[in-house]
Amino acid sequence: MKKKNWIYWLMIAVMALALPACNQDQNNDTNTTDTNTTDEVPVMNGPVHASDFAMTLDINETRMRINWKEASAARSEDNGTFVASIKTQGQQGVFALDGDTLVYLRQQEGNLSDSGVLRIVEGNSTTEVTVSVSSLYWKQIAAGRYYTMAIKSDGTLWGWGSNTYGQLGDGTTTDRPQAVQIGTDTHWAYVYAKFLHTIGIKDDGTLWAWGYNRYGQLGDGTITNKLVPMQEPSKATDWSGAAVGYYHTVALKKDGSLWTTGRNNYGQLGDNTTVDKHIFTKISAPGDTWKAVAAGYYHSLAIKGDDSLWAWGYNRYGQLGDSTTTNRQVPTQENSLANDWAAVAAGYNHSLALKKNGTLFGWGINSQAQLGDGSRTQRTIPTQEASAASDWIAIDGGSATSVALKSDGTLWGWGYNNYGQIGDGISTYKYAPEVLDDQEKYTQVQGAEFHTAGKRENGTLRMWGAVAGARSASE
Repeated sequence: MKKKNWIYWLMIAVMALALPACNQDQNNDTNTTDTNTTDEVPVMNGPVHASDFAMTLDINETRMRINWKEASAARSEDNGTFVASIKTQGQQGVFALDGDTLVYLRQQEGNLSDSGVLRIVEGNSTTEVTVSVSSLYWKQIAAGRYYTMAIKSDGTLWGWGSNTYGQLGDGTTTDRPQAVQIGTDTHWAYVYAKFLHTIGIKDDGTLWAWGYNRYGQLGDGTITNKLVPMQEPSKATDWSGAAVGYYHTVALKKDGSLWTTGRNNYGQLGDNTTVDKHIFTKISAPGDTWKAVAAGYYHSLAIKGDDSLWAWGYNRYGQLGDSTTTNRQVPTQENSLANDWAAVAAGYNHSLALKKNGTLFGWGINSQAQLGDGSRTQRTIPTQEASAASDWIAIDGGSATSVALKSDGTLWGWGYNNYGQIGDGISTYKYAPEVLDDQEKYTQVQGAEFHTAGKRENGTLRMWGAVAGARSASE
């Protein structure tokens, strides 16, 4: 590359790069850079410095954009030549120079950043520049009735699938067969779904809700559906987690307090009444701290700070685990009174939980083998799944399906499978946990009414079951 007078230009080409984490229709992607774009940035004469060539290759969606930083100050003209070469290659891909074009070819599927070293020589002056590559990937997922929500690594929120009640939050009631970005905010930390409404928490601790609101489950003081995320009225900044039931919501604050809103016909809000609430109402007693929550059709579950497990609401099938079928309007401890519970989840009328030793238990309705204990017998107390394995790390419940992950990242499922939501390629019940994928490593799995979504270790998504014609984000 030759210098022209006291300033010359580096023409940086933009090349297309397929990114497996976002396998969506490129022709319909409005959030990517134009493949015909080039960046022209003046580079000043004089001895080269790393700061003159600081750059980051930002892989955004399916395209790679290369940005060079302008030199900080002009220097005197000289007649040297500029030569660049690759000194150190990346760990997951290969850098190459082709004339004025710097290209990066990813060789491994993954969500990690990568970097290499570019050597720049001008006459007797040599410097080295670290070139960083970063890719967007899916960070967290949530599955509702025929729809899915997800957060990317840049903090943006996306949704696709059914949108009859505005549960996607894009301002419409139009179904989306492909992922669409919800607003422009880049500060989403968590998203939760189960049926027809969605809850999101931002990284500033604020809580937002949208979708179906017939019973006040959005907690915004109304019973009006919302088509975009709406902040709950108190505008608190200390929300730390939530669980979405069919018509109610359970949420936690950073101080360990427990809050509920929405339908309460069976006492599922836990406030010792059967009166619906339209704003979040604190139900925890003074001094009580809670660390995990789950919500089913008409029942709720939570783990206290002492690792005991409690449940309340509808109990016709024993889903509260207290050895009875009596509905409860306040949190009631499960039958064993154990203090070693680590995680909890809920399906339509069944409950699941993990203990600290990695064992998995289920209770409640079992007509479709959703408890995984080898039978279809209803259980009113926590009952261990059939394999008695001790390496479970994550669980979730669909309508009558259960899904889980083991410590080796393998994906497992059991129960109702008429829509293929277990993901084993057939549609028969599974009476005990069955491995669904032992080739890929998963870090999250979410069960919904008729479909399941899983996030793999490399940040890509896979979906299976009935997704109302919505194309998944899996490759």
